[in-house]
Amino acid sequence: MLNIIGGNWYFLIAAIGCFGLALFFESCKYDTMIYITTGKRQFVTAFEVSAIGKYYDFITPFGSGGQPFQIYYLNKRGLPPGASGALPVMGFLSNQIAFVLVTVAVFFTNANVMKNVSDMNMLVPAYVGLITYMIVPLLVILFSVMPVTTQKIVAFFIHRGIRRVDILARVVAVGHFPSAEGYYVAPEINNREHRPVSEPIVHPSV
Repeated sequence: MLNIIGGNWYFLIAAIGCFGLALFFESCKYDTMIYITTGKRQFVTAFEVSAIGKYYDFITPFGSGGQPFQIYYLNKRGLPPGASGALPVMGFLSNQIAFVLVTVAVFFTNANVMKNVSDMNMLVPAYVGLITYMIVPLLVILFSVMPVTTQKIVAFFIHRGIRRVDILARVVAVGHFPSAEGYYVAPEINNREHRPVSEPIVHPSV
């Protein structure tokens, strides 16, 4: 290990210290959320939940395995199911919001450094990562501030998706294809029946 870091062992100590410090603050965050939810201080449980989340985030693809195990562990330690499911989600969102705020602050305070970076392989991932991290908190805020509007947007996309699936199901089941007029036209010459898209198809029983 010392050969890999060039004999500068203090960098290894600093890295371990930073990880421990991050885990400590993560534990404080969960301890505060547990206290707000249950009215009790459970720092040991908060530390164990934080450690479990970090461990499973590191060993699962895309860091997506921590929250399910945190939910299970919180519920096992006696928290209600609602709180057990809400706390890891709030912890995840708080991490994303903090990351976005720190990133934006670094971009603005080091604007001269960003201007001197000419390699697009460095700039493009930085901005794409920032935008990607901003999507989830913005969607949560949008759902909270405008629930009716976002419900209509989600319903629109769900309706469009179901309609496309329904069209494909009709094509596969009946063997017809959609015409330019919006009808299903039988490919056989003798069968000239036109069926509107909105008309349901009654399939024969098997």
